Amino acid sequence: MPFKKYSRYTFGLASIILAGVLVCAHFLIFYETNENSLVESPSAPTVSLPDQEQPQAQMPQKILVQNNVLTRKTRLGSKRGLYLTSIFYQGNQVAARQKESGGTAYDREGQIPDGEITFENSADKTFGVEHYENGERHGEYKEYFTTGQLKKEAQYVGGELTQKKEYYPEGILKKEEDYADALRVEGRSQAGVGKIYNKNGQLVYEWRFTVVDQGGFNRSYGEDGQTIEENLFDAEGNVKEKQNEISTLE
Repeated sequence: MPFKKYSRYTFGLASIILAGVLVCAHFLIFYETNENSLVESPSAPTVSLPDQEQPQAQMPQKILVQNNVLTRKTRLGSKRGLYLTSIFYQGNQVAARQKESGGTAYDREGQIPDGEITFENSADKTFGVEHYENGERHGEYKEYFTTGQLKKEAQYVGGELTQKKEYYPEGILKKEEDYADALRVEGRSQAGVGKIYNKNGQLVYEWRFTVVDQGGFNRSYGEDGQTIEENLFDAEGNVKEKQNEISTLE
């Protein structure tokens, strides 16, 4: 009958609509429940340490030291070798650079950091350790051959060289200098007290030019230990007496 057919269609359509409403309501309730749980879920409890145990907001000292290692790299600054170029690094950053000639530094850029600096010199094929303070060498200086044998050791005070020793590759003392009481005169490279030895450890040359003496001398010796030549100087560095007589070295 038409009425029964119409009622059947109406009932089916109502069932579909009701099912859709139930599904939507289910998802709506699920979403709100999860949202509330995210908002209202308590965070993990925090524990406050006593003041003396609170972690410091800084890197461990070892890491700080590793990241701030001071180094110097020196190489020939020109093809003709007229000067050396030294670059100072603090960690991986360039801190300063300068040129050097005859042991004198010039054209410095930047500030050399204070502290212990390890260095390598590609021009001399050496490496070592030095110390700087206020931009100047200050304290102990040690330089080594590539073999690890000590080549040079020195002491500096405020950039001034006070003592120095040099060695042959075999470890034998080659030269020693002491500038504690050095009388310095323009044009004279030798000042203070110094001695030079051959590879057999024998003294072959020495000088003394000090403030307390107000002058000094230099002497050269033969392999047999005899004096070959001796010069006496006044306070101005002028030769006041020259001797070529050979005498036995005591």
